[in-house]
Amino acid sequence: MTPTQIVAARPLFKVTLAYFCLYYVFCFFQGLSKVFLYFTTRKDANGKAPSLREHKYESKRGLGLIADRTFGNMVEQAPPFLTCLWMYGLVFDPKHAAAAGWWYIGFRAIYPFVFALGAPWLFISTLANYAVIGLMMVRVLVRVRKTQAHF
Repeated sequence: MTPTQIVAARPLFKVTLAYFCLYYVFCFFQGLSKVFLYFTTRKDANGKAPSLREHKYESKRGLGLIADRTFGNMVEQAPPFLTCLWMYGLVFDPKHAAAAGWWYIGFRAIYPFVFALGAPWLFISTLANYAVIGLMMVRVLVRVRKTQAHF
């Protein structure tokens, strides 16, 4: 990329870096939530508490599940989001792509809170993020198809 192209793509770089900051916040949330559960779980009637391993790998409810699904959903949606963000920014306008990216990050950031509330609240985050990805994907596809027709 030329220096001019880098300056033009600066909004995309900012959104991408912000996305990875949130990615690592959720990654640490996942790990630290298991440590928190380990130190705060009470012993059962037999005087036994779950081990850290059990908290880390066998959490099926509560904070452990919220942390796992928050990070898992982030990882699952990373390839389509980042790919569409950059394709949209390169095919259209980096500023418009960045605006869509900031919306995506905002809705992604509330995921653990709405996941804890369950449906229908969870759809505030998930459906909004699918819509952002879908919009970028469809607009790129239409533009590429139109461009192809000229050649």
